[in-house]
Amino acid sequence: MQNYIIDVTLIALFSYIVGSIPFGFLLAKMRGIDIRNSGSGNIGATNIGRVLGFKWFLTILLLDAGKGFVSVFLVQKLFVGNGIYSVCAALGSILGHTYTIFLGFRGGKGVATGFGTLIAMDYITALFSVGVWLVSMVATRIVSLSSCISATTLPLFFAGYYSYLGSDLNLPVFVFLVFIVVFVIFKHRANFARIIDGTEPKVNLKR
Repeated sequence: MQNYIIDVTLIALFSYIVGSIPFGFLLAKMRGIDIRNSGSGNIGATNIGRVLGFKWFLTILLLDAGKGFVSVFLVQKLFVGNGIYSVCAALGSILGHTYTIFLGFRGGKGVATGFGTLIAMDYITALFSVGVWLVSMVATRIVSLSSCISATTLPLFFAGYYSYLGSDLNLPVFVFLVFIVVFVIFKHRANFARIIDGTEPKVNLKR
């Protein structure tokens, strides 16, 4: 039991530190911009894209997803078959990104990093989430709303898909997906207020 607690603590700490690397802030700073004082003030890919352009949006999207993927992937290699350890790594990465120690616990909203962790844990569910996000983006042109819609479908798809296959439900991953739904909606609460009053920015898909 003591070794288990030590393992979980070290995994969470390692993943939190990796997740805390503020790629969006660092990239913008290299270009002479404090992203915290530009656009929405968020260090994530969406705000980077608004301020610096689409190619930088993709760059930060990949980097933020990458740090989530790496944390979970390494833990899976070290602790084969232990779903709880993988979930601990995923949670550490997401919390590191959203509450980064390097910027006074002010970070992004965790969508890209969460997606990276999900690729490592269950790539089929991750690919499904991309499909839902793309359909939502075409329909609404609102990144925040599309992210929330995509997140909300995750536990439903995960449970339904593996039930259809006749496989046992991976409970730690399912609980993690439910957490993702609650966490993503919580982090986007200000966006919902702007959506309601019609001030939330929309993406021009024709550009």
